[in-house]
Amino acid sequence: MAGSVSFMVCLNEEYLYLLLRYIESNPIKASLSNKIGEYPYTLSSALFGNSEMIPCAKGSIMIHDFSPQTLIEFLETELSEEELDALNEEQKRKISVKNEDIKVARSKTLNEHFHAVISKQDRNCAIISAFKDGHTQSSIAKHLNLSAGLICGIIKSED
Repeated sequence: MAGSVSFMVCLNEEYLYLLLRYIESNPIKASLSNKIGEYPYTLSSALFGNSEMIPCAKGSIMIHDFSPQTLIEFLETELSEEELDALNEEQKRKISVKNEDIKVARSKTLNEHFHAVISKQDRNCAIISAFKDGHTQSSIAKHLNLSAGLICGIIKSED
C-alpha cells in the first residue's frame, strides 16, 4: 500500500448540508477571504465564477440541488452554536467500513446506557439516548424486559 487514504462517511443529508456550510466558511474563519466564494480553492468560488471548476466537483449536489441565489443564501448563513455542536457530535461517531458495508458503531452498550438508572424518568432518558445511539427499539425493549410499544411511545414522546 503506497499510503493511507482518509475519508469521511456522511450518513444523513442534514449533516451533509451542515458540513458543506462549514467547509465553505473555513477560509473566512482562517482570514484567507472575506466572504463565501472569494477563496479560489472552494467549490463556491467555482460556482460563483471566481475560479475554474475542478472535474470532481462537477457532480456536486450543490450544483444540482440549488439555484445560484438559493446557494448563495444557504452558504452565507452562519452556523449556529447548536449546528456546530451537531457537527462535532456527528464527527465523533465511530464508523466501520468493510467490503463497502458501512456500520455505525455505538458509543455505548445497552448496559452502559442503563447502569445508573434509578427512576422512571432516568430510564426514559436512557431509552431515548440508547435509541439515538443506534440501538433498535426491539433490542432496548428486550434488554429492559418491556414491550416494544412502550419503548416506541417513549421515543415518540421526545419529538
